[in-house]
Amino acid sequence: MPTSGMPAKTVIDIIDALEYEPAIRLVDRLLCGIGTRMCFEHILASINGKGNDREYTQTEDNLVDIIIKHLIVTEHVALIDADPRYSFTKDPGWTVTSMFMEWLKTIIIKRWDHKAEINKWSSVGTAIILLDKFRG
Repeated sequence: MPTSGMPAKTVIDIIDALEYEPAIRLVDRLLCGIGTRMCFEHILASINGKGNDREYTQTEDNLVDIIIKHLIVTEHVALIDADPRYSFTKDPGWTVTSMFMEWLKTIIIKRWDHKAEINKWSSVGTAIILLDKFRG
């Protein structure tokens, strides 16, 4: 069934691209890099006396906030470039952020080891943290 006015073949092609193993490895490594950077930010916050996770997430210019701000700007520029009369109230369909979120969900499904505990600096843990940030 088509979504957002896209032909079914295009949606199937996108789903196939999300399942492409080299692409999954690339996204996995990207998320591991983001997770490592977040780990170092957490360590620096602990060293500077900002100890717990709640204070860590409220620090200025952490990597997750930079990524989210970048995606917001990217979406605004892409939508306005596509149609200068664009109304931000209608659904734009597949966007950079929606594709990124699909990759996050794919990594969680493909790489989760089905254990109750998830290392938050792993690719799965980083994907969950990013999805949580998009939600909030």
